[in-house]
Amino acid sequence: MKNNKCIGLFFGSFNPPHIGHLNTVITVLNNCFIRSFLDEVWVIPAWHNPWKIKDDALDISKTGKMSDSTKYFLKEFNSYQYRIDMCQLTFKNKENPYRDIIQISNIEEEIRKSRLTNKVRKDLGMELLPEENDEDYYNYEYDYDYDLLATTLTDEEREPNKVYTYQVIEYLQKKYPGIEFVIITTEETYHDIPKWNHGEDILNMGLEFIVVQWKHFHNIEKINFNKSDNTIYVYPDFDVDVSSTILRKKAESGENLYPMVNSDVKKYIKENGLYTIESKYN
Repeated sequence: MKNNKCIGLFFGSFNPPHIGHLNTVITVLNNCFIRSFLDEVWVIPAWHNPWKIKDDALDISKTGKMSDSTKYFLKEFNSYQYRIDMCQLTFKNKENPYRDIIQISNIEEEIRKSRLTNKVRKDLGMELLPEENDEDYYNYEYDYDYDLLATTLTDEEREPNKVYTYQVIEYLQKKYPGIEFVIITTEETYHDIPKWNHGEDILNMGLEFIVVQWKHFHNIEKINFNKSDNTIYVYPDFDVDVSSTILRKKAESGENLYPMVNSDVKKYIKENGLYTIESKYN
């Protein structure tokens, strides 16, 4: 490890965040060797959420004069903010002994906003881009901050609501050149990385990986790939077999989500009507 500040990046949809997510981070921070070099953990919720956003999540009456692109962005943002809030309630909970060194990062929101056109920026009251950076120049509806992302993008990758993990890593490395980043993940996710967009590139970035090995994963058939030697494996004190997909289904059927999510998140989900039949299909 270098002498630079070291930040662990923990990516996920967190839709919703649950005890398994929290236990992954606590397992890492409980390890004395890792704590000797890791200064902070940044939890990074994904911008795009496949779960359909409630139509009433956005007051359309206040956006009547806005473009469709602006309305869509605001609905996206609303869904994203739900998950940011739930991550705050999960990882910054007063019962978490590591809450002060865990930060909830909105870096994917920052990247997403860097793509907005002047039409949308004007609707939102944001500072406008120079004319040559707007859609008429590139003939795309959304543009990247090329100085920070420094990558060649396909038409598919320009889809405005997709922020890929490798793009976030490149963005952070450009923005914070004095910080060393490591990736915190579970073994199951680690073995899925080759399937990701530019997954092999992520594995070949020279990054350190801290991989939490859950006992319940060992019976799953694993994918063979040439992983980096810069991998640290850690084992949790207790095993939690839970997924956000299962919790959404439980919420949809009215089942109690506690203790798989803490009481604050449970209350937040109920108060905001998340993961109900109505929020999915209306």
